[in-house]
Amino acid sequence: MKRTSISKGGRSWLNHDAFVSAFPFFISWDQDLRVTEFGPSLIKICPDVGTGVLLSDLFELKRPEGDFEGGLTVANQHTLFLFHHIASRLLFRAQLILTDQANKAGMFLASPWFNRPEEVTGNGLQLHDFALHDPIVDLLQLVQNHQAAADELKALASSLTTERTKLREANKRLQQQERESNKLALVAARTDNAVVVTDAHGRVEWANEAFTRITGYTLEEARGRKPGTFLQGPDTDPETVKQIHQALSAEEGISFEILNYAKDGSSYWLSIEIQPMRDDEGRLTNFMAIERDVTLRRAEDRRQAIQNASALIFSSAGSVQQAGVEILHKISLQLGGKVGLLWMRGPGDASMRVVESWHDPLLDFREFLETSRSEALRSGNGLSGKVWQSGRPSWLADLSVDADIGRMRVASGMGLSGCLAVPIVSNQQTLGVFEFLGVKQVDADESLWGILSGIGSQMGQFVARLKAEEDLREAKELAERANEAKSLFLAMMSHEIRTPLNGILGFTSLLQDTPLSSLQEEYLQTIRNSGDILLHIINDVLDFSRIESGGLQIEHIAFRPLVMVTETMELHGPSAHSKGLALNYEVDASVPEQVMGDVARIRQILINIVANAIKFTEKGSVHTRVWAEDGKLFFEVRDSGIGFKQEQAASLFKPFQQADASTTRRFGGTGLGLAICHRLLDLMGGGIQAESTPGAGSVFRFHLPLLKVGHDGRPGSQPSVNGNLLQSGNEGNGQTILIVEDNLVNARLLKILLTKLGYRVIVAENGLVAIGVLHETPECAAIFMDMRMPVMDGAETTRRLRVGEVGDRGKDIPIIALTASVLPDDQKACADAGMDHYLAKPFQLEELLSVLRKIGLLA
Repeated sequence: MKRTSISKGGRSWLNHDAFVSAFPFFISWDQDLRVTEFGPSLIKICPDVGTGVLLSDLFELKRPEGDFEGGLTVANQHTLFLFHHIASRLLFRAQLILTDQANKAGMFLASPWFNRPEEVTGNGLQLHDFALHDPIVDLLQLVQNHQAAADELKALASSLTTERTKLREANKRLQQQERESNKLALVAARTDNAVVVTDAHGRVEWANEAFTRITGYTLEEARGRKPGTFLQGPDTDPETVKQIHQALSAEEGISFEILNYAKDGSSYWLSIEIQPMRDDEGRLTNFMAIERDVTLRRAEDRRQAIQNASALIFSSAGSVQQAGVEILHKISLQLGGKVGLLWMRGPGDASMRVVESWHDPLLDFREFLETSRSEALRSGNGLSGKVWQSGRPSWLADLSVDADIGRMRVASGMGLSGCLAVPIVSNQQTLGVFEFLGVKQVDADESLWGILSGIGSQMGQFVARLKAEEDLREAKELAERANEAKSLFLAMMSHEIRTPLNGILGFTSLLQDTPLSSLQEEYLQTIRNSGDILLHIINDVLDFSRIESGGLQIEHIAFRPLVMVTETMELHGPSAHSKGLALNYEVDASVPEQVMGDVARIRQILINIVANAIKFTEKGSVHTRVWAEDGKLFFEVRDSGIGFKQEQAASLFKPFQQADASTTRRFGGTGLGLAICHRLLDLMGGGIQAESTPGAGSVFRFHLPLLKVGHDGRPGSQPSVNGNLLQSGNEGNGQTILIVEDNLVNARLLKILLTKLGYRVIVAENGLVAIGVLHETPECAAIFMDMRMPVMDGAETTRRLRVGEVGDRGKDIPIIALTASVLPDDQKACADAGMDHYLAKPFQLEELLSVLRKIGLLA
């Protein structure tokens, strides 16, 4: 394609480079539809474009449909073309210009169609690859320069006709440039954007058809006038107008968005870029403005801003009032409101009242707000009452329509104009209304009304959620109080039952060590067995309660599985022997010498299962096997007892249930043992299963994660205690031990046991007496301290000793808590008071001896 230029008076005015700058993606072709020239930006994204290449080899038409051929282009020269680049699948839109209609040669003023900004850089383009006036599509900034040049060139051509002979060569060049200018003029006339050219003083000289379509003013009506004098209106931002005047006065370019008014009074938003035009000496000659209608985009921005603001408010607000005032504020700003009210009604109320408000801080609306707060709004009364009744948002353009509503008269008198009301809905019930006053204009599109309705529904859901959360908090507090009362009851009952039970079991054991007849021994053993059963029931109830409340903590200490199993079997030996059962066990070589776990809880599970096996087996054997496999430690207890139906297995592990109701009557039990085993294993990451056939025995199998311990690990179990220590009578070596206990039976029991061990024992009935004893007996070696006593309890007594009330000896003397309260909180209370150890009632002799060893009073 021949490079062309237009000259005036010997000066270059419009040339090929200017055209390329204005349309960097253009592509032209000859009568054979072969490419003759193309824009520099086009080759960056369509590298296969080249001169002589057929258009049909490069592009695929989308609109109009068909193949590239001369007849199609001529028939559709007024159509906006859409086509794909075959290689990259990029979509282009283009305006067709026939440069030689007879030969069907022409050009596309094309532009790539990108949906997202990142697609520009993603395709290797930069902003400078697009025309200055429109970075993506319209490429119009240079167009008006060329149109102005065309007008001047036409005048120049007319004046040069009288000098044709003299300037024939110049005339040929002018004719060529005139053809180029006509092309540009055609582009400017057909673009969707308004193009306006003013003189150096800002008065309109020329405008395209798009200007008339947007504003309603013809070029003749606008010519000679400054656009601001007839396009700006009451809501046009004065600060923007000021910035425009400053830029034009400084002869500088400016880009901005502004609210203008059409000839029919309707408002619209424009994005405008104004650039100065200068001659070769740099003198300002004109201003060119490229104007794009952005009304729809601004409306969408406003809708999006309302949605984003409301979503943020509802996610962070902590009360209806807080959410309400923030919604009133944000939406009022978006809609141009001056005052906002939140009307709400309580459950069953026949009217609504103002619970929150917002107003423009620069204006005084106190009278209207006070009037509104004093009114009770009823359904159907005024705009907001009608919105309450209909459940749909509504807009009132003139408040005088509701002049019979007292507060609306006040609002109108204070300069407020329109009113917008939005219902607050939850479960198809209107809970309240958002009311915005001073709104001058509300778009009638359905999307805005949908968003406002959605905000009303969100507020309704927010109110319902707050109510649900409040109900949940109240229910939680009630449950916590009930759980606290239950825990207090269990602790009290445990203490009150364990205290006398300690005396029963303790003195029964002592009595069994005295000479007795066989009948007396039988009676005492019955008493002892009954006491053990009662203690077992109490422990089951407490364990189950602690598991249910989440208060049971699992420990991880080293222990020897072989020792633990051996001790458990020895414990059950007498009961199995009395029934003539064979009780045996085996610990497989795969089981490590030491493992980690809660040995007390594992022993409790094994004891329970073995005890059940003995209880439900009349003859035969009970066999226990332990092995390790696949990272787990397995325990299996197999018996030859009565068995049960396999479908009943699942119910065995539910609280207060046994396989058959008759077993409760026949064998007794609470039905908690296996339930506790199941939940303890859950807490430790294990599991349990049961298999059985009626009359053929049962198999209970449980497993735990296998956590091995190195050779330096410490076992968690102690060796069995030899009961004949009570017979030696000299282990205590005459050391003094103080018992602080208000229950005379328990005090006497402990005194007898300690005396038999060789200790000197002093008894004090409460903490105050104990402090007096310690003043007189500083050589006291240890204290057994009851927790619950009159006058001064164990915790207070311990605290006073630890702060030095009886001197330095009281600060470090070993203190053993002696209590029938066995819940974790009770144990923590003992430690917090400063006690060293904990002995729960009723206690076994072995437990007492273990404590004495820990404090160094027994070897």
